[in-house]
Amino acid sequence: MKRLVKERKKKNMTQSDLAFELRVQPSQLSKIENGRLIPYKPTQEKLESFFEMGIDELLEEVER
Repeated sequence: MKRLVKERKKKNMTQSDLAFELRVQPSQLSKIENGRLIPYKPTQEKLESFFEMGIDELLEEVER
């Protein structure tokens, strides 16, 4: 599981909720969370700002 998923769940947000906040498609966020897409710079910056941590940390694998 990516830290991004864990952090999103800590905030009690669905993928759709977070996608809305970031102004991206839910399918794009799903691909990022599943490691099938590396986010473009603008999306990286939004994620870093929203979660207050670096993109490398957000995309690392963590235990469930």
